[in-house]
Amino acid sequence: MSKTSSIVSVGLLFSFGMICAASVRTAPGLHSLAVGNSAVAEIQGSATDCSDKGAVVQAIYAHFKKNGFSKEQRDRINVRFNPRDKVVTLDGFVTPTSRRRSERMAGVNKAGELAAEATTCETRVDNKLTPIRGHGCTPPRVACGQTGVCLPPDECNAGKSR
Repeated sequence: MSKTSSIVSVGLLFSFGMICAASVRTAPGLHSLAVGNSAVAEIQGSATDCSDKGAVVQAIYAHFKKNGFSKEQRDRINVRFNPRDKVVTLDGFVTPTSRRRSERMAGVNKAGELAAEATTCETRVDNKLTPIRGHGCTPPRVACGQTGVCLPPDECNAGKSR
């Protein structure tokens, strides 16, 4: 075998291995595909009735708790689920773990990823969390728990997690 054909063979073998590794990594149910502040996911976890808004919201709060979010942190995040268009919306704020600009969004992004992993429902996560608390509401909207977000009273779930 010539040196050129050996190099080509090794290159092809390496390429095939990378393709196999990429296809395993992108298989449904193994991880979410993050796009900006949204995540589209085939979600793994506990079986949840995907037509029940309350069950999906509670599953997400339980997943936050299981993954180390304190009660105070969970109270600052409002989770809403629309079963018609299968969108989970996260509102509120997550206190930054660092003052460094590059790490300011780490908690926000982690919350979005955890929300995508929380249930078996196929959903899209609209992550509207920020590292900064909002201020002031105009009627008929009210401040939702400790989130700093202004919402209609019936859409606020923050502070109702266990």
